[in-house]
Amino acid sequence: NETTEKLIQLDEHLQRLYKEVAQHQQRQTEIRRIQLLSIASNKAKLQFINGMLDSKSQLEVTTADTGKRLEKARVAHKANPQVEEIIEYAKKLSKFTAAPPNYDPANSAVPPEPPYPVLVAMRAGILNRYRTKKTARDMTEEAGNEDGESVHHAEEDHLDDVDADDLLLSLDLNPDLE
Repeated sequence: NETTEKLIQLDEHLQRLYKEVAQHQQRQTEIRRIQLLSIASNKAKLQFINGMLDSKSQLEVTTADTGKRLEKARVAHKANPQVEEIIEYAKKLSKFTAAPPNYDPANSAVPPEPPYPVLVAMRAGILNRYRTKKTARDMTEEAGNEDGESVHHAEEDHLDDVDADDLLLSLDLNPDLE
């Protein structure tokens, strides 16, 4: 009898322990579920924050661009050029926006002259010669060779032939019309 009672007590004790272990496992499962939910929530928060930062940077760029445009609009509004000045400028430009003289659209064998100098003409111009000589002079000075001084003086003598007026751009693209 005594053994039976001890077994019954032991069984009751094991039943309580089993219930506690089952509750513990349920709590652990709930803790894991909450941890996973917390991780998902943190990811969502990070995505939201990154989205907000991207929106902020886009807004800053847009604001800066808008500020620049607004400043340009203010300057343009304050400038308020005279109508006569605009008409005079348009008259100067209108000569070059039409077809060149003696242009015949029916004759496609003769290509029309472009309303700007071609690359070959620009390279043959006085400004390019001046730039090329200046670059060559700078290169000889950097090289520091012994003959550099005589070359330097020869180039200086040659550049003395160029007047300052020759270096100005002539924007008249059709000088034969005047």
